[in-house]
Amino acid sequence: PRAPGSREARWAHLLGGPITSAMPSVPDGEVYLPDTELAALKARLAATEAEVARLGAIVARLCGELGIAS
Repeated sequence: PRAPGSREARWAHLLGGPITSAMPSVPDGEVYLPDTELAALKARLAATEAEVARLGAIVARLCGELGIAS
């Protein structure tokens, strides 16, 4: 049957048995990420946090040199 809000009907082949989802079920509001993509995102987050900490230290040092409360 046609899905609500779509123009065309959905089609599925019936030659291979019942249709199963390739993606594991995920509760509403959550996103499924493969382990490799999750590891890459964690690495990027760690690098971003390190960069923010480095920049925060630079700003604090500059504020101290200029006599500005940070």
